[in-house]
Amino acid sequence: MILHGARVGLAGAAVLVVTSGCGVAGTGVQPGAAATVGDATVSSSTVDEYAAYFCDALDDGALGEVGAVPGAELKQGVAGNLTRRLAAEQFAEDLDITPDDYYQQVAAQAEASLTALPDDATDALVEVQSTQAYVDSVALVAGEEALVAEGDPDPGPDAAQERGQALFAEWLADQDVEIDPALGVELDDTGALTPVDGSTSVAASDLAVAAATSPVDEAGQPVPGYSDYVASLPASQRCG
Repeated sequence: MILHGARVGLAGAAVLVVTSGCGVAGTGVQPGAAATVGDATVSSSTVDEYAAYFCDALDDGALGEVGAVPGAELKQGVAGNLTRRLAAEQFAEDLDITPDDYYQQVAAQAEASLTALPDDATDALVEVQSTQAYVDSVALVAGEEALVAEGDPDPGPDAAQERGQALFAEWLADQDVEIDPALGVELDDTGALTPVDGSTSVAASDLAVAAATSPVDEAGQPVPGYSDYVASLPASQRCG
């Protein structure tokens, strides 16, 4: 799953749709939705569109020396980061805060590195790639405001970041967040992306099993067999 900085960095606002009606059986996910945060939705069509932009960029080498990536993992990363971004945007809206300059700088740098792409593709990739910066920025601002309100006139960035992350986690615990289990990813209690065994697909070969669920292990080292697994996929199921 593309959730690792060593691969493609995957998180403007995601396409939001207010939904109603019946959801996917056994979940709170609405028809046509990849994920929901309260009444707001990341649509399946948006995830498909953004994943296609990433795939094209990988195929064209616009993201550098990333290497080949399974299309399903690319889609997981896009869906997970758009969900995380949507949650952080709603958190910021509830607190009436905006990201600080750090986020703007990261987004601008990402955009500057993608000038060869069409505008729609650039916007999509920047939105996904800047998710972590957006979450960190919003948490920092929230933490600073909370600490100042409690009597600390000049809280340091580390203390503010820690407090803001805790506030985001508390806020998230009160929200109804659902991601289509077929995507195999969820937000944990802290708002971080976590792989889950919810995919409807089953590893069909020893190579797939060897590749596990990630190109790198917890230490950031390549998982043995991953590149062989990706190479074994049909061209229609991999990017790059």
